[in-house]
Amino acid sequence: MLTKRIGWEVMNLSGGGVNIWWIVASPIVVRGLQLSISLGFPNAGSGFSEALAVGYFSKGWPTFSQDAMQHVRGPYFDDLDTNTFIALTVDNPENFSVLTGPPLRGNGTLFASILKTCAPQGVSQEIDLTGLDMTIGNNNCFVLHMDGVGVPMDAEMQGVLFYEYAGGA
Repeated sequence: MLTKRIGWEVMNLSGGGVNIWWIVASPIVVRGLQLSISLGFPNAGSGFSEALAVGYFSKGWPTFSQDAMQHVRGPYFDDLDTNTFIALTVDNPENFSVLTGPPLRGNGTLFASILKTCAPQGVSQEIDLTGLDMTIGNNNCFVLHMDGVGVPMDAEMQGVLFYEYAGGA
């Protein structure tokens, strides 16, 4: 089993998003991912903050939304929207305000996590994915995304990707 250490930090994250990615040079089989995501508030301030963290494999060069948040737009490995899942249904008899996330995305997503807190209290989350069997071809990309709103925060991801070369190479 091989490993790839991953890590990055975004300073003063608020009202926008950032993406980083690595190109997969040789076909691999992803076996697992361990990741820690944390938010901290090194500057004075109080109030609500939240950050979205997403990790996925794109089929080729990734694309992003053209707004400040820079959400990941693909390309994905399969079109799960039309082939696997039919429609989203919301049962809301009390008439609460409901915001649904983006439409279902294709195969390749490893995780999507949102962290919410009130500054100056930091927050963290651990992600541990094991038993994966995702074959990723060369010239595809491993993409990490973070965006945030609220009190400016320092957001960080640190972790390890576990993989093998595809075909025993």
